[in-house]
Amino acid sequence: MIHPLKFLLLFMLFGAAHGDKTASVIRGVLDLRDETRTEFVIDLNGEWRFYWNRPESIDSLATLEPDGYFSIPGYWQGHVLKGEKLPGFGYATYALTVYVPPDFIGLPLTLQTPDQQASYTVWADGKKISSSGTAGTTRQTTTSGVNMHIASFTPQTERVELVMRVSNFIAGGGPHHALSLGTHSTLLNRFAVRHGLDLLFLGAMLLAGLYHLSLYSLQKEMRSYLYFALFALFWALRFFIEGMYTRPITFIFPNLPYEIVSRLELITAVPTSWLLLVFVYSLFPAEQKRGWLRFAFWSSMLLLTASFVLPIGHLIILFLAFQLLSFILIFPFYATLVAAIRSRRDGAWLVFMGAAIFTLAAVNDTLYSMRIINTAYLISAGIVLQTLFFSATLSSRFAHAYLWAKKLTRELDEKNRALKQLDCLKDEFIANTSHELRTPLQGIVGLAEGLAHSASEEIASGLSLIAASGRRLAHLINDIQDFSRIKNKELNLSMRPVDIRSRISTVLALAYHLRRSDTVSMHNNLPDDFPLVHGDEERLEQVFYNLIGNAVKYTTAGRITIDGHVADGMAVIRVEDTGAGIRQEKLETLFLPYEQAADGAEQQAGTGIGLSITKHLVDLHGGSIGVQSRYGEGSCFTVALPLAPAGSECEHAAPLLNSVLPDVTLEGVPSLQNMPEKMAGTILVVDDDPVNRRVFTTILDARYTAVLEASDGVEALEFIEKYPPDLVLLDIMMPRLDGYATLKKIRERFSALELPVLILTARNRSIDLVTGFNAGANDYLTKPCGTEELLARVESQMQVGRVAALQQENQMLTGVIKTERRLQQQSMAILERLESMLDALSDPVVLVDETHTVAYANAAFCSIAKIDCGAIVGTSINSIMIRLLAQVSITFLGETVLILKGLFFVRILQIRTIHLRLGLLVQGMSC
Repeated sequence: MIHPLKFLLLFMLFGAAHGDKTASVIRGVLDLRDETRTEFVIDLNGEWRFYWNRPESIDSLATLEPDGYFSIPGYWQGHVLKGEKLPGFGYATYALTVYVPPDFIGLPLTLQTPDQQASYTVWADGKKISSSGTAGTTRQTTTSGVNMHIASFTPQTERVELVMRVSNFIAGGGPHHALSLGTHSTLLNRFAVRHGLDLLFLGAMLLAGLYHLSLYSLQKEMRSYLYFALFALFWALRFFIEGMYTRPITFIFPNLPYEIVSRLELITAVPTSWLLLVFVYSLFPAEQKRGWLRFAFWSSMLLLTASFVLPIGHLIILFLAFQLLSFILIFPFYATLVAAIRSRRDGAWLVFMGAAIFTLAAVNDTLYSMRIINTAYLISAGIVLQTLFFSATLSSRFAHAYLWAKKLTRELDEKNRALKQLDCLKDEFIANTSHELRTPLQGIVGLAEGLAHSASEEIASGLSLIAASGRRLAHLINDIQDFSRIKNKELNLSMRPVDIRSRISTVLALAYHLRRSDTVSMHNNLPDDFPLVHGDEERLEQVFYNLIGNAVKYTTAGRITIDGHVADGMAVIRVEDTGAGIRQEKLETLFLPYEQAADGAEQQAGTGIGLSITKHLVDLHGGSIGVQSRYGEGSCFTVALPLAPAGSECEHAAPLLNSVLPDVTLEGVPSLQNMPEKMAGTILVVDDDPVNRRVFTTILDARYTAVLEASDGVEALEFIEKYPPDLVLLDIMMPRLDGYATLKKIRERFSALELPVLILTARNRSIDLVTGFNAGANDYLTKPCGTEELLARVESQMQVGRVAALQQENQMLTGVIKTERRLQQQSMAILERLESMLDALSDPVVLVDETHTVAYANAAFCSIAKIDCGAIVGTSINSIMIRLLAQVSITFLGETVLILKGLFFVRILQIRTIHLRLGLLVQGMSC
C-alpha cells in the first residue's frame, strides 16, 4: 500500500507539471512579443504599478508616477509604502503594460478576472471590460461583489494598457487571485475544465453524503454513518459556495452580495472540524477523549453564533479563529488514530491515510497561496480522496457486520455456488474438449478416406472402418455440444415439412456399417406414402441416429425394425430391436443425463447423454418419446411427432453444419471417383495444424492444378498479395491473426466473386456461422467433414470463381465491341461527309480499290463519262478509261496523287481537250 505522503507528493508534482504558464511581470511591464504559440493562457503574476488611493479617474493615470510596485496576487494590508503600513480599507489602482506579438494585433484576446473578495473594475486601453460590484473611492460609493468575469478585447497596437481598480471597505484588501490572459478558445476551455472539476468534487461529496445517510437510515445504531454523511454534505455546500476555481453558487445567483457569501462560507466550514473529530471518535470509542469532543463542540457553536451576529468586517477574525481551532483539533484527532492503529482496530490505517492526504493537501495549499511553492490547489482533491478512504472504512465495517449476521446463510450460498460452478466447469470442460477433438479428428477421417482410394481392397476396407469410427466420434462430439446448448437454452430449430421416411433411410445407411454382426438385419417398414412431419430435418436425423445407433450397439443378432402409423394428429414412429433390453429399474432414469441403458457386461462405451439429448429434441418439436423393454429380449422406443399441415411439400435442404452424414456423392458435383484427373485452379489452404493441411492437400492436390499451404492468417495475406489464388480454405482458430480478421482483410481487396473463401473449422455454433458469413465467407464447413462433401463444396466455389472470370471477360469484350462500333460509326460519318464533298466538286473524281474496281464516282465524272453513277460502281476502271481515251484527244497539264485507306483517290491529270476535262486514276496503268 502506497504511503500517503508519497501519494500526495506525486500529486503535487503532477499539479506543478500541468499548471498554467506564469508570466514574468517586472516593474509593470510584460513582454509577450517572443510568444510563438497561436493558443496560450498566461497568469499575469508579478509586479504591477501600484497607485494607492489614486487616481479617481484613470484618464490621468498615464501622467502619474506609481507609488511603487505591488505583486498580484497579494494583500495590501500591512504592506509598507513610503515608510508607512497600508490599512486594510481603501482603494488602489494597478496598471500593467503588455506588449503582444504582432500576429495578435487586431485579433481578440481574453482576460479572466477571478473573484477577489473585493470590488474591482478592469480597463483595457481605457475601455472598461469587466467589473464585480462597484469599485468606488469611498465606502458609500462602493458595493461588494463576488463574481468572476471573462472579458475579451482587441489590441490595436503591440502595446496594451491593463488597469484594475480594487476597492475594499469591508475586509483586508488586495487582489488575492491572479488574472489570466490568453486566446479566447483556450481560456474558455481552461475555465470549462476548472468549472467541471468544481462540479465533479461537489457531486462526489454530495453523493457520498446521501449514500451514507441512506445507510444510516437502514442501521441507525451505527451513528458513524450519520456523522460522516453530515461531514460530506457540509463539504458539498462548501464546494457549492466557494469552489476551488469558481463559485458554482454565482452561476445560479449571480448578484449575491459579498456579505452573504462570506457568512455562508464560514457557516459551512465551521461544523466540519467538529464532525470530523466526532466521526473518528464514533469509529474508535475506546480511544476517544471526551473532553476534546466537548471542547470542539462548544467552540464550533460559538463560532457559528458569531458568524451570524458580528459585522461583516469582523468575519476575517472568525476565519482566523476557525483555522486556529482546526489546527488545535488535529492533535486529538491524530492521537486517536495512532491509538487505534496500535490497538489494531479495523479500518484505522485507512482513516489515517485519508486524513494524512487531506492534511498534506491543506499544507500544500497554504504554501502555494503564499507563493513559496509552485504546484496547484489540492485541497479539493485531498478532501475527495479523504472521503474515499473514509467511505472504504465504513463500507468495510458494514460488510463485516452484514457478513457476520448472515454467516450461516453465506456459507450455504457459497457451497451451492461452488456446486453450480463445478457443474458449469464440467459442462464447459466437456464442450471445450469436444471442440478441440474436432481438429485431430479431421486429420484421422481425411487421411483415412484419402488413402483408401489408392490402397488395396483389404487396406481400403480397414481405412473405411477408421473413417466410419471417426464420423461416429464426430456424432458423439455433436451430441456433447448440443447437450451444452440445450442446458443453456441456446438451441434453435429450423422448422419445415420433413419426409421422415427418407431421413430414416439415410440414417440406416450410415448405421449399417456399425453393426456388430452380419446376422443383424435392418428394415425400414415405413410406407412410401407416410405423411410429412413438421420439424427440423437435421435434428430429426440426430434423434433417429441416436435411437438406431443404440439399437445397433446393443443388438448382436436378430433385427432392427422401424415402422409407424398416424394417431391423434401425430406421426408415431417405433424403433424396435431384439437386443439386450433394459432393466426395469433403469427405465425411470433412462432419459436423464449420463445414464446408460445397459450395465454390467452389456454396458458399452459412451457418455450417456444421447438419449437425454434425444428427449430434449423431441420435446422441442412438441412431441413425446417413450420406451418399452424386457431385459434380454429387446426394446422399443416410440417417438410421436406433429404432422405437417395438409398440402405441405417437403423442402430438401442440405444442412450447413452436418458432419455426420455419410459420404454421398452430390448430384451434379464430381466425386473422387468421377472427377477429372486435373481441374484448373489454385487453392490456398490456411490452417495452423500441419496434419489438417496435409489432409486437405492430399485430397485436393490430385484434382486441381496447384494446392498451396499457409500456417496462419499473416502468411496467407502475404501470399495472396503476391499470387492471388482461385479459392481459399480458411481455418478460424489460428495464432497471430485469426480466420475472421484474415477474411475481413481479404474482403478489403477482393469481392466474394473475385476470390471465394470457404471457412473450414471445428467451431460449429450458430454464432460462429453467422460471424463467418458476416465477415464475407462464401461457404462454411465444419470439421471433421467427409471427403466428398469437401470436394463438392470446393468445386461449387471454384465454379463461382470461373463464372466471375467469365463475367469479367464478357464485360471486357462488351467494352471492345462498343469501342469498335463507335469507331465504325465515326468512319461512316467521315465517309458520308467525304462523299458529300466529292459530289460538290466540279472536277470529275473516281475512287477505285486495289483491283481497279470503281468504288465511287462523283456526279461530274458520271456526266463526262455519260454513265449512270449507280451502274458504274463495281466495274473496272480500265475498261471505262480505254473507252474514254479512244474518243478524245488529250493534252497533259499536271498531275497529283492522293491515297485514302486503300482506296486511291487520285486527281492525277488535268486534261485539256476540245471536248472535256477529265480527272483520271493512273495508279497501276499508263496514259
